[in-house]
Amino acid sequence: MSKQIAEAALAPVDVASKQIRLFKVGPNATLGETYLFDAESLRTCLEARKQWNVRVHFDLEHRATLPKENPNYLGDAMGWGDLESRAGELWIVRFEPTAEGHSRIKNKTQTYLSPTFYHDFRNGQYGSGQYVSSIFNVALTGLPQTLGAQMLMAASATVAQSSKLTPSDAQICRRTGCS
Repeated sequence: MSKQIAEAALAPVDVASKQIRLFKVGPNATLGETYLFDAESLRTCLEARKQWNVRVHFDLEHRATLPKENPNYLGDAMGWGDLESRAGELWIVRFEPTAEGHSRIKNKTQTYLSPTFYHDFRNGQYGSGQYVSSIFNVALTGLPQTLGAQMLMAASATVAQSSKLTPSDAQICRRTGCS
């Protein structure tokens, strides 16, 4: 089993919704490789988290994955969440950013997610390839490797502040109290 830092394909997300997709069913492409996610990936991710019995830790720029003796190590949480299955996809639910995590999203210094995950080469639903097998943690990052990654949107953003909001994002923003 290999541990890999890579970003999963993300849907646009309003952080106030506390729901964030980590992996879609099928291929999840990054600049380096494509990682596959199927029913077995979902099962092993949920089972591994259940065995570990801790919430998903969000760190800053993968710095919690560095050795503790590294001067760039930072284990402070940027947030916490739980894993859940939705239509075969893997989602973070009950996402609770810390004050610093929320500030970084709101100020757009880190507006993408990057899960650190284990993967196995196997023959699965989508053929032979690297299949996601468990989630270690998730980083807030400013430079995603995910192809087609979408920005996180803090609830305090206004529709007028972003001309790049899709109509559904603007509707979410209005519904959650954005002006």
